[in-house]
Amino acid sequence: MIRDDFLEVSDYELKEVITPFEEKIKKYIKYKILSDYVSFYIANSYHMRCLWKEDINAVLESAMDSLGQISVKDCNLEDIKSKLIKQYNLEIINSNLIDIIKRK
Repeated sequence: MIRDDFLEVSDYELKEVITPFEEKIKKYIKYKILSDYVSFYIANSYHMRCLWKEDINAVLESAMDSLGQISVKDCNLEDIKSKLIKQYNLEIINSNLIDIIKRK
């Protein structure tokens, strides 16, 4: 479902729809992506002589800060579209004002 009612989110929808979605995304990043990324960051900074002797939390902060260097321009839209079809059975049919159909 694609929403077009930006200004009309009720307290109920915020609690029952938006917040659970945001929590699900946070859990996915935390448990599926973050450990792999931070491990990759530490290993490469070590091998490339860019790892400084400091508290591990400072290293983790540096890894997290480096994610801020990624922008929308770095997204591969064709790869994203392909994954949406293969993994979620969804197809983007309009990118300007996003429109998606569920494939059968």
